[in-house]
Order: sequence, then structure tokens, then C-alpha cells
Amino acid sequence: MAQGPSPSKKSTAQALILACRNGDIEKVDCLLKEGTSANLQGNNGETALIEACYNGNYKISQALLEKKASVNHKTKDGFTALMAASQNGHAKLVAFLLRHKATVDFTDRDGWTALMLACRRGHVDAVEALLRKHQIKDINMKNQGGSTALILACENGHVGAVEALMEYEISVDSRNADGWTALMFACRSDHIHVVKILLTSKKQCLGIPNKDGWTALMIACKRGRVDIVEALFKHGASVLIALKMAGLLSCLLLIMPILL
Repeated sequence: MAQGPSPSKKSTAQALILACRNGDIEKVDCLLKEGTSANLQGNNGETALIEACYNGNYKISQALLEKKASVNHKTKDGFTALMAASQNGHAKLVAFLLRHKATVDFTDRDGWTALMLACRRGHVDAVEALLRKHQIKDINMKNQGGSTALILACENGHVGAVEALMEYEISVDSRNADGWTALMFACRSDHIHVVKILLTSKKQCLGIPNKDGWTALMIACKRGRVDIVEALFKHGASVLIALKMAGLLSCLLLIMPILL
């Protein structure tokens, strides 16, 4: 029967991971000089490098990689050092890990990539670092909920991340599991600047409904956002479809002054 790590090995791993969490480079150096493996794991499979990257400890990460820390190790949840650095916006570490052959398209158990994590939190520098290396095979990859990096950036109103993504071959009409597009999320969250950026794409299809039959225009009307409704009209949103499908008095009252 396979045995787990010995108590001494487990405590050493915990000591190294804790030192990385606390940014204690002297303790890390001491443990590594004593021969502690840089690849010891915690209870969830986390390593010292993942902990260091999560907390933005660049020098500690350097020291660990010099001791052959596995740059692409995954926790039991599929989380990597690159995901940790990206999620918390440590762009310098992101670039550093990529130089050390970190795999950019790895996904965790829920289908999230490093790019998705950076976009959800609006870490523009991290997003740009991930995109700059041209190593992402599919910028339109979806997580298990069907969300793309663009959808996540738009949902949270991160203008800089949206602008960075739009410089690449991004699919603006990708839909999540519920049929929501990036534009719909931007409308629902009242992000007018994001809406305007998305509308610059010639591939934007304004008539796409989600699974509940709602279009971006209908969502904007429901939210009472005259500025967003006007922007959608200027780019060809159909009033008739909105009125026919929504049947909302609020929608009619909102659009009539714009049309008259």
C-alpha cells in the first residue's frame, strides 16, 4: 500500500511553504541550502513556488527555480504558479514564469486559464504579459461555465483588459452556458465604456438572444441606461426585435424619446 510523506518531510514542506507565504527569503534560502526539495507539496498539492507566486515574491521564486522547482506543477485543483501570479496581478512574475517555460494554456479543474483569472480581476499588465508572448493557442477558450476571458473582463467592467484582448483574434460573440455574450454582460453591469469598445468590432452581432430570449438592447432597456441604448442603436440594434421580444413598457418609454 502506498504511503504518504513522512512526518518530517511533511513538516519541512509546511515550513518551506509558510516561509514563501510570509516572504521570508532568509528562511527559504536556509531550507534550500539544507537540501530541502523545492518541489515538496502541501496537503492540496501546493508547492513553495505556487505560494511564492500567489504572494508576488519574485526573489523567492527565482531562488526556487534555481533549485529546479517545477514551473508547471499543478495542485489537486489544477492550479499552477502561473495561474497564481496572473490571478493576483503579479505581471513581473508572469513574464518571469513564461521565460521559464510555464505552460500558458493549462486549465484548473473548472476550466479556468491564467488569462481568464487575470481578466476577471482586471490585471491589465498581467493580461498583456500573457498575450505578448503569443503562446496562447486559443484566446477564446471557455471554462466549464462557458465563459471566455473576454466575457469575464466585460462582466466586471475591466476596460484595460478588454482593450488588450481586442487587439487579438478575439471572438466577441462567444456565448456562455446560458447564452450570454460579452456585450450582454457589459450592458447588464452598466459598463458603457466596455460596450463602446465591443461595438467597434465588425463581428459584433447585436441580435443574438440569450437562452431566456434577451438581447443586449433589451437588457440595456431593462437597466434604464439611455446612453447604452443610444450606443446600441447607432450600431444597428433592432428596436422592433427588442419590443417584440421584451414586451416591456419600460423599454418603450426609454426608446421613444431617442427615436423622436
